Amino acid sequence: MALVTDALRGGVVSLIRDLNGNHVIQRCLQRLGPEDSQFVYDAAAAHTLEIATHRHGCCVLQRCIDFATPPQKRRLVETIAQHALPLSQARRPAPPREHIYIYIY
Repeated sequence: MALVTDALRGGVVSLIRDLNGNHVIQRCLQRLGPEDSQFVYDAAAAHTLEIATHRHGCCVLQRCIDFATPPQKRRLVETIAQHALPLSQARRPAPPREHIYIYIY
């Protein structure tokens, strides 16, 4: 497992933004445990605005919220909320607002 996560760790944002690479990251979220996929959550929190405003990144960010543990989810939602104004003004893709609203209320 460490071999896979170490190989992906350095290129998470590039993979998230890639037509096929985003599916690799989504599969990591689905198949790896929350601890093993922590590198994805770290990248998502560090590059939230870049990821959330990209058409593939937005989908990956939603999957991050779906598969996250409560602490991971809280961190992501707080980070997304910090970028609320630029995300609300983004033309496309639609930010993952519906996913965020569920966890805020």
